[in-house]
Amino acid sequence: MEYSSKKAFTLIEVIVVVAIIAVLTALLVPTLGSLASSSQANACNDYRTVAIGQYATKTVGDPSYTLSSFLLDKGVTCPYGGAYSPSKDEDGNNVIICSAHELSSGGVPEDPGTVVGRSVYETYLSFVQRYDAASPEEQKAMANGSDNDSLRKALRAQYGEWPQFPQALIDKYNINVAPGETLYVQPFVNSNRDQAGYTDVVVYASVYPQNGKWYVGLVYDHEEGVWYQGPGLSVTSKWTDIKATLHDPNGRWKPLK
Repeated sequence: MEYSSKKAFTLIEVIVVVAIIAVLTALLVPTLGSLASSSQANACNDYRTVAIGQYATKTVGDPSYTLSSFLLDKGVTCPYGGAYSPSKDEDGNNVIICSAHELSSGGVPEDPGTVVGRSVYETYLSFVQRYDAASPEEQKAMANGSDNDSLRKALRAQYGEWPQFPQALIDKYNINVAPGETLYVQPFVNSNRDQAGYTDVVVYASVYPQNGKWYVGLVYDHEEGVWYQGPGLSVTSKWTDIKATLHDPNGRWKPLK
């Protein structure tokens, strides 16, 4: 009788091999996931760059054509599930922000509410500061007046429409929005900003995008980067007073986080 010289694997050897494969897989999968996430973010950035170029081409024939209308007309959306919103950079140039691919300092996607809230705050604050520093002739070209309504109207003309409050947060926190209504993220600037070092911009969400309704129940804390929901307050108040109300431990305002 002939015996095979081949030696079969023992159970212990099989277990060791499986364990090694499991360890290697555990080490490799996060790396592959990170590469995929980075690749998607880069693709999204490239996609937005191309879209801005196409939009610029469209405005040659129609300067009144807004970025918001372009995004809606062309159905421009993030290929990987993020929400696109029109915005402005610090120089006033049109940009598209993505809720899924605006990275925090930790390298992870930021909350969409934080992205759109900060964008509106920084855009309006920059616009107001540029207006206040401009010559009288430049101010006339920017807006019809220095009051909040005139400045809002001028900036909104550039937006085309205020960005929408993220539907994900509406669903997550059961925010009451009537059928057919839309929450718009928009700004208010205190008229006392002519005082040295005093420029209060408050970002809030309301279903009234045209004419501001200043008593609201959704306010963005731009210092903390968090939305708050409560029984209502006036955004015409000083920011220090608003912030105190939002953070009152005995109050009824709750952070959406």
